[in-house]
Amino acid sequence: MIRHYESVVVIDGTLTQDATDEQNKKIDQWIASHGGTVEKKDVWGKRKLAYSIKKKNYGTYVYLEFNIDGKEILELRKSLEINESILRNYIQLGKNGKKKNQEIPRAQPA
Repeated sequence: MIRHYESVVVIDGTLTQDATDEQNKKIDQWIASHGGTVEKKDVWGKRKLAYSIKKKNYGTYVYLEFNIDGKEILELRKSLEINESILRNYIQLGKNGKKKNQEIPRAQPA
């Protein structure tokens, strides 16, 4: 079932702008190649981390909203964890967990 997800990805802050853009493209392509669509992307920019991650003090934050089959989320998490340029990632169901343009079925009166 297609569901709506939200994600925040922290990309290594020591990468060049071109390399950061390439990582963003890879994430978008992965979602598209697995039958999903990116609804919204917001690059929050390079920020100082609260604590060092993998000996890095800065990261580029990217917020994503996307729709994808729930069966693909585990694979997406694995691919993000394997990527050495991704310092952290967090994925959660969107506000209602359903694709935005899908109607939520209502209970029929008895």
